[in-house]
Amino acid sequence: MRFKVIAGNLVILMAVGLGAYSLARHQLSESLAAESLRAFARKQRLFEQVWAGQAYELELLTLKQSKALDVQRALRPLNESTRRQSAHRAVEDVSAWFRNPANAGRGVPDLVVLTNAEGQVLARDKDVNRWFRRELGSEIKGLRKALDTSLPQHDIWRLEEENKLLEIAVAPVRDEAGALVGALVVGFDLSRSQASLYARGLLADVAFFTERGIYSSSLSNRLAARLAEGLGGSVVSGGRVLAGSDKVSTKIKDGGESYLLLVERLPLTASASVGYVLVHPAMLHRSILGTLDVILLAFGIGMLLVLIYGLWVGSRIVRQIETLEEGVLAAINGNLQQRLSTEDQDFGGLAYRVNQLLNLLGGIEESAGGDKASLRPSGFIGEPLAASAPADGGDKAPEAPVSAPLPRDPKQLFSLAEDVYLARLYSDYRAAKQRSGENVESITEETFRERITLSAAGTAKERGRGIRFVVHEEGGGVRLEPVEMPAAAQL
Repeated sequence: MRFKVIAGNLVILMAVGLGAYSLARHQLSESLAAESLRAFARKQRLFEQVWAGQAYELELLTLKQSKALDVQRALRPLNESTRRQSAHRAVEDVSAWFRNPANAGRGVPDLVVLTNAEGQVLARDKDVNRWFRRELGSEIKGLRKALDTSLPQHDIWRLEEENKLLEIAVAPVRDEAGALVGALVVGFDLSRSQASLYARGLLADVAFFTERGIYSSSLSNRLAARLAEGLGGSVVSGGRVLAGSDKVSTKIKDGGESYLLLVERLPLTASASVGYVLVHPAMLHRSILGTLDVILLAFGIGMLLVLIYGLWVGSRIVRQIETLEEGVLAAINGNLQQRLSTEDQDFGGLAYRVNQLLNLLGGIEESAGGDKASLRPSGFIGEPLAASAPADGGDKAPEAPVSAPLPRDPKQLFSLAEDVYLARLYSDYRAAKQRSGENVESITEETFRERITLSAAGTAKERGRGIRFVVHEEGGGVRLEPVEMPAAAQL
């Protein structure tokens, strides 16, 4: 039974606990996922704002350099050789200016070019002869627009021979009279370091891609490869994203972790179809779920403690029940003198009632007040005693001599000799029974003395004082009432 009770309690606790844990984890997961989506949308807007701000800053820096005297002088109408040398020195000076962290902080430019008003290259950095008279106006749409509008422009241009994707700023160059005489082009590679710079500011990974695949990213190599697989899908290869007519939000998994992806066309990129991907964990603050797992672990430990405590309490209860069972079994086997005792308050009342039952079976009943008891052998209740007559069918036992009734006063009662006391008690008891109309032929003095002696010893052990009995008649019934030995007589 105790195992059934313990198992039932554990099942209820597990059902309630695990149900509450599952519900809390589900609701918290949904809340964290929703917060991740909101944070992702904020970071997407922030990226586009930062991208536009960086583009505008690069335009301003390039415009500032286009107004330098060396750049303007390089476009004066001189002979071709002198003009080319002057233009080369000018672009090298511009490149050195951008390399200085105190000026721009963007690192070393990958391209600095000075063109005439038609968009033909006069000089580029690193090589005075390279690209001379190359028609960049037809290759870089931002350059053509800057020459047409006389305004700075931003663009992305793929430099095929160097396999680079360059972020370009173009600024028109004017002479002292304000006439448009050419353009200054400055380009920086859209490299991994550039992507990492955006990622640090956004707290989200960034990748740049074209129709050929991922160009650069701040992702780990494994996640970048997983992203490349995802970008090979029909949405990107179909060109809707790179064409600027669509954007895609999706998920990928890597190593059991889910990531949100936002795939969109990169703004301010007229000359090349370039897109960007923001990569963000699908669930922020996953450590909070880890806290729930700790709570689950604590719940499991609590279940174990409940099991141990239940077994301990159940064993104590079973031991008390077994003690009571052994006492009842001993009474059934004829030992009516034993008394049950227990230190457990919960079973103290039951032990007391069992002791009352044993008193009744042994001929002692508790009075209505609960502080006194009376004894009558069980055979006197109406059943003959086992030793009521000799086994050979001989004469009946002689009756006790008639004598005066026993005194009620404790001092006088305990002053009588034991044999005299027992003989007179037997005589009083038979006389009382005869007056009540009961048959006393089966009550032998020997059996009566044995039962009285045993009952007196048991009651004296409980009360801590000597006990003798007197006959008490009430309501047509007869019972033996115990009288305690006076303290002075006991001493």
